[in-house]
This record gives sequence, C-alpha cells and structure tokens, in this order.
Amino acid sequence: MKLGLNGWSTARWPIESDLEAVSKIGSRWLEMQWPKTAEYLKTRTLSELAALFEKYGIRPATITSIEEITFRDAAGEKELHKLYKRMCKVCAAVGSPFVLVVPSRRTPGLTHQMILNETADVVNKLADIGAPYNVGVAFEYVGCSEYTINNLEDYMEMAEKADRKELGVVVDTFHIHNAGTPISSLSRIRAEDIAVVHISDGDDIPVADLTADKYRHLPGDGVIPIKDMLTAVDKTGYDGPACFETLRPEHWEMDPLTLAMALKEKILAVYPAIQL
Repeated sequence: MKLGLNGWSTARWPIESDLEAVSKIGSRWLEMQWPKTAEYLKTRTLSELAALFEKYGIRPATITSIEEITFRDAAGEKELHKLYKRMCKVCAAVGSPFVLVVPSRRTPGLTHQMILNETADVVNKLADIGAPYNVGVAFEYVGCSEYTINNLEDYMEMAEKADRKELGVVVDTFHIHNAGTPISSLSRIRAEDIAVVHISDGDDIPVADLTADKYRHLPGDGVIPIKDMLTAVDKTGYDGPACFETLRPEHWEMDPLTLAMALKEKILAVYPAIQL
C-alpha cells in the first residue's frame, strides 16, 4: 500500500495546499475533496487542474464524496446523476479512477432486502454514468447502525447483487472498528475489489459511541488496531493508495504540510511496511 491524504482531512484549505503538502512528504496520492475542487474550478479550467497534479507529481485516488445516495425522490435522483456525471468529467480530466459515494441513513420501515435492492440499483445507475469516462464507484459504508449499509457483510451482499466490475469498496479502519468487523473478514475481499483504503485511529471510548468523525485520530493516537488491519489488507495483494482521513476539528486547524508531516511520522511508526 502507498500512503496518501484525503482532502477532507484539510477541509478548510485549498486543493493547491493539499497537493503541495503531499508532494513535500514524498507521497504521490491525494483524494480530492469535492467542495474545494469545485471551488477551484469556479475560476480555472479542468486543464489547469490536471496541470496542477502533473506539476506536483500527484495521482488522484478518488473524488470524494457524494452523501446520501439512496432512497432519494425523483428530483433528488436527478440531482445525484447530474452531480455524479460532473464529477466523472473531472475524474477523466485528472486521471482519478473513482468517485466516492456514501449510502443514506435508515428511515422507518426499510427492510434488509429493500436496502440491498435499492443500493444495488443506484450503484448500477452510477456505474452506467461513469462507464464512458472510465470512472468507477468507490462505495464507503459507514460503520454505525443509523446507515443503511453499515458493515462489510452487507456491502459484499449488495456488491454481489449489483455485479459491477466498476464497483469498489472503501476499506476504512474507523468504520471496520465501529462495525465490529473481525479483522479476519478482510481476507474475503479481493485486491481488485478495493477502491481505496482509509486510515484513521479512534478514541478509547465505547464502540457504540465512537461514531462521530470528531473522534478520529492520527495513526497510533487511538485504540484501533491499524497495524493488524493494514496487514490483513496487504495480504489480499492490494497495492493501491491508503489515505489518511479525518474530520476532527483540531486537524482542520493545522496547515496541510504540518498535518501531512505528522501523518507520515505516525503511520511509519505504526506500519513501517507502508510505501510513500
């Protein structure tokens, strides 16, 4: 695996700062946070954005993210497809292989089968939109019970139903821990079915309470067994980006280079096998 940074970790800083920070720590991977990417494109072109990635020698892992993709009404579905297509065009311009999406929260009356059918249907429609751009769907389940797809088992059942080669799972250490997924279960994932890995530690509090992103930490600063999780993912043969993701307010206050340097030091202490 190769170390990268998720742009949500530096949410208050522009994409130019992300690229510079990733480059300076010797990494080559960035997940592009969509709001700051869209902000950049208000005054600049896709060609200029692509040139910026080339300037710093950085590869985009995903564009992240679209939330609440399932159980939308007709207007919401139309809006989803329009945004997804726009993001696919950006992906194609800069060379990102995935748009990252997140399922919706549960509402009363939803059954397991309804959730699987709806999610697979939405994934298939998004995969169809992305196919002409050679862009896949990176699906990030959220490891708490209020979300419709909240664990690896349900994701894999949905993925089997969707049956799309363009679909990949986001293996997130924070969500794996919160969902109570046995680390041994990661061996069920094929390397080619992983879109990206997210690295995040978490506070030493009951798992049931460890759902808010404010509890995320730099590697080694919490209680999540990151080394064991990454070892299990490595054993699948996955050799793609593993990006640090945090939405912790203290991290947002740090300038991207300071955060990236801390990340590099922390992750190499926890998992020296990771590559830059």
